[in-house]
Amino acid sequence: MCVCVCLPLPLKRYDEIKLLFSRDPQPPFWLKLFAGSAAGGIGAMTASPFDLALVRMQADGRLPAGQRRNYVRCRFRGARLTRR
Repeated sequence: MCVCVCLPLPLKRYDEIKLLFSRDPQPPFWLKLFAGSAAGGIGAMTASPFDLALVRMQADGRLPAGQRRNYVRCRFRGARLTRR
């Protein structure tokens, strides 16, 4: 679920960044490269905490029953990450 929320973000931001710097219907290659890099960076910064939460939730299942943290959902794990 977390990946489905973060995946379309770079696609939308690409068009917004491209239009921010040029109204030309066929912008130059360097502008497309910049817009794609910026949109990908924004998407990576947004998705990284969710990926970390998913990895920790998967690793939690391999711990012995007494040591498990019993993470339920990705957003609850994200809340615990921000508190640390």
